[in-house]
Amino acid sequence: MGRLAYADISIVSLNNFGQPMMNGVCSTAATISDSGMVAFIAPMEDRTDSQTNGFHASFLLDSGHVVTLYPGYLQELAQFLHVYSKTTNVRLSANHDFTAFALIVEKIKSGSTPQGSDVTVPTSMGTWLAVVDAFGNPLQEVELTSTEGSVSASQCHVSFADNGKLLVACGQYIGLRLYDSPTTDLTSFTVLDAGYKTGTAVITGDGSKVFLARDGTSQRTVCYVDMATRKVIDTGLTASGSINDAQVAVNHDGSHVTFRKTTSSLSICSLEDKTWNETIIDGTQIRSPAISSDGRYIVYQARGASCLQIMEYDCQKGTTTLISQNNEGVEADADCTSPSISVDGSWISFISAASNLDTNNNGQPQLLVVKREAPSFTLELKSGWNLCALPFTADEGSQDELSQIGVCWGWNNGKFVQITSYETGQGFWIYSPQNKKVVVTGFETIPEKLKRGWNLIGTESYPQLEHDNIWFYDNENKCYVKAIYSSNIKRAAWLFMK
Repeated sequence: MGRLAYADISIVSLNNFGQPMMNGVCSTAATISDSGMVAFIAPMEDRTDSQTNGFHASFLLDSGHVVTLYPGYLQELAQFLHVYSKTTNVRLSANHDFTAFALIVEKIKSGSTPQGSDVTVPTSMGTWLAVVDAFGNPLQEVELTSTEGSVSASQCHVSFADNGKLLVACGQYIGLRLYDSPTTDLTSFTVLDAGYKTGTAVITGDGSKVFLARDGTSQRTVCYVDMATRKVIDTGLTASGSINDAQVAVNHDGSHVTFRKTTSSLSICSLEDKTWNETIIDGTQIRSPAISSDGRYIVYQARGASCLQIMEYDCQKGTTTLISQNNEGVEADADCTSPSISVDGSWISFISAASNLDTNNNGQPQLLVVKREAPSFTLELKSGWNLCALPFTADEGSQDELSQIGVCWGWNNGKFVQITSYETGQGFWIYSPQNKKVVVTGFETIPEKLKRGWNLIGTESYPQLEHDNIWFYDNENKCYVKAIYSSNIKRAAWLFMK
């Protein structure tokens, strides 16, 4: 099982001396941006007792520079109370451009020593929602309270929509809260009354839906809150275990959702024509799914030969890839957990103490990342008109280069249109004044769905399609050739769909 599409795996949980963090990182999944910035939770480096006493802080690594977003030790509060005060950072989420970060923290002071005991009993100061900027400057902070009971930090979850709205799922006593302006106001919020208390919940990138699991008669059901109508829509998808065990993850617009079906299976679902199509991935000890914005890539942890490993499922190709392996193809020699994937699917992060992935590991669980390398494709253009297609979406540099060669025409809604962008699986005509080879680079995306009538496509991008009414164009001899469909023939073609 290869991993040729990825660069080397490397540790990114580094201190300001460039060394792996002394006490490693916490098990909470990191948040990683399309540019490789990564935010994570770890014991504080400047306190020798941070690991044993739980002084857990949040950090941002950007271009090798480490910023403390929220400390695990509040110096000013400690001086005021005359006791140490720690904050155990529990949850972390970043907005779409990594300029604001939402955190769930539990504040604890040392408390008092009961009579007849030499053990100091810590006193909880509650669960708090904090919002900070990329420099660690505090923007807003509020305690999460309920008249029904205490709010457990471990039962809270946070997620941003691209429009900056923040969803907070606050365990059994609060439910769902939506903050419209979390960077400026945490006193105003909307309660999403879904008719029940909730566990894990997540808002889609476009802010249109909130997905979660709720209690059913004999199992859990996956549903979503339509943010336009505030109605709860049942998907008909089910999971076993508690509502937290479902671990729902969703793509940008809510058309793709994945969740933990059972302890040994992962459900991957796509919405087509108002019907959810479900694919089941089997394994052992499957947990923590995460999904790219377009819904193509899903990463999760599962038991390998001897340890937990990080796997990736490609929804377009229907293939599973082992991510946590070294350049020799050997899987990690220690558990790998808490995977995360960037919005565009180009970066994957996970946590492991493995010694054979990055030799700089100090034996502590560290945060590792791996980057999907940009795909490339060589177009061999003949003098005159050429019918072409790319197996990925061209980046801006390649788009400019193709546009400079000559006019390009695509097919849209039954007519030719001039194009300047080149999407995955899109066939197009390009005129070249001479024979020419062009190396195109870009990024992988899901191709558009085929429409009734004539489609101009790249056959490689539709591997599961079977069809006998397809026409290739011979660019050298300038003529059409009817052929049996095959995705192994990496060419552009006309395809008629009834």
